[in-house]
Amino acid sequence: MLIFSQLILGLNDSHAMQTYMNQMSLSQFLTSGKCKVVLPDWVTRKVDLEADFSTNEARMRLAILLSGLNVEHKTGGPFGSAIFELGRGRLVGVGVNLVVPSFDPTAHGEITAFRVMGEYLQSFSAAQAGLQVVLYSSAEPCGMCRTGTIWAGVAQLYFAATSRDVEDIGFNEGVKERSWPAQFRQLGIHVEGTLLRHEAVAVLDQYKDGGGVVYNGKP
Repeated sequence: MLIFSQLILGLNDSHAMQTYMNQMSLSQFLTSGKCKVVLPDWVTRKVDLEADFSTNEARMRLAILLSGLNVEHKTGGPFGSAIFELGRGRLVGVGVNLVVPSFDPTAHGEITAFRVMGEYLQSFSAAQAGLQVVLYSSAEPCGMCRTGTIWAGVAQLYFAATSRDVEDIGFNEGVKERSWPAQFRQLGIHVEGTLLRHEAVAVLDQYKDGGGVVYNGKP
């Protein structure tokens, strides 16, 4: 009986926390100390997460801005992501690549954004939380992040730089079929690429020219 009561209490606490999170913006959540995902401190100091992101271009520019600041501050790789609620336009997740500083090969920009979104929504999936969300990534998702996009319950995906752009500066994109956009569409996930590609490629070039670490799992 005690265990059952504790379970019910935990569920009630989780529901209360979810309701509480829905009452604050992502920016407020990230500065509240409640998010367990550790992002570079400049994310909330130098990026206006309360700005007008009413267009696809504005949302992609946020992802690219995150990637550029990550390079500028030397806090990780040249990749950034932002997640918005479809229709309402609420920002529900942001992330940057943290592979090198966190010693975590899975800490890609998209994965970090999914982790932040999960904390913010108190759910392992946007779809499970009853939301349709759009992922904006500064670069085409690698094999791992592509699968993570499905599991995170993303409804639409926009990316800027292509896999070829990323590979051109030395990164390995993992196992990924060339037909993956068609596979996504079969799953009901809308995909559009090369939005503001030139701006994202400029960040990749900046990272390469600055001697940024290219991590591929091999020495």
